Amino acid sequence: MIRFRWLLAHQPSELDADLWDHRIDLHAWQSGAPGAPTTRRVANTAANLPPRSRVWRAQLHDAAWDEADYLLAAIADRLAGPDAKPVPRPADMRAEKEREERERARYERDVRRNVARYRERQQRRKGLR
Repeated sequence: MIRFRWLLAHQPSELDADLWDHRIDLHAWQSGAPGAPTTRRVANTAANLPPRSRVWRAQLHDAAWDEADYLLAAIADRLAGPDAKPVPRPADMRAEKEREERERARYERDVRRNVARYRERQQRRKGLR
């Protein structure tokens, strides 16, 4: 149930599309319309979405790929040779995304700090006049 609540809060459009593929109308459930699916059915289906579903792909979760994708990547790595760069897996893409987010946060922090310093200097200059 916790995973379902998290998905509903953070990835509602992906969850809605995945549930729609399983013939579950998320909007009917939310509105409590007559004939709407039960909370239990919606939550269980959301918790057991298959590999390659939109929810997993959006999170760059390992389940974003199914077994065939991993096998094809392994074959491509083998055929490319020992010096070639391996095909990035979802975990690699997730690590890269997290690294980019950390860099962006550090950049934004530095910009805020520099703007604050600039404003302090401007205030000091006004006080000296």
